[in-house]
Amino acid sequence: MWRVIRDNPDATFLLLTKRIERFYSNLPDDWGSGYANVKIGVTVENQHQADIRLPALLDVPAKSKFISCSPLLENINIEPYLGGIQYVSVAGESAKDGRALDFDWIVSLKNQCEKFGTEMFFKDTGSLVKVNGMVEKVPGLFQRRKAKKLCIDKNN
Repeated sequence: MWRVIRDNPDATFLLLTKRIERFYSNLPDDWGSGYANVKIGVTVENQHQADIRLPALLDVPAKSKFISCSPLLENINIEPYLGGIQYVSVAGESAKDGRALDFDWIVSLKNQCEKFGTEMFFKDTGSLVKVNGMVEKVPGLFQRRKAKKLCIDKNN
């Protein structure tokens, strides 16, 4: 994998993991402070995992770092970890029996990101989204479109 990344400096590679603690054991010898074309990210679905994984992400030597809150399962505070994070992506749970994504959680994350000038991208709602106290079932093909209609970020 590292050879492919080194051989393609014109491409950007997103490396996303739930096991950031294993990152160091897999680094190539020439990693240094990171490759310019690699963005390192972690998935955090709840506050417990955010508090474990995000400090580890911040310690990783990388030129670019991101957070994926997907699937977001509860309201979380990532503000203590946003220094040095380039962007945050957010999505709901898309499983047939997925848990509802509360739009208030998205607004909270957006506000946290804005304080740090960190870009946020609301990718999709997942199969259930709660807006203004009402839970709506959203078919798979329309989850991205529904996120766009909710119009929380500039990428929509």
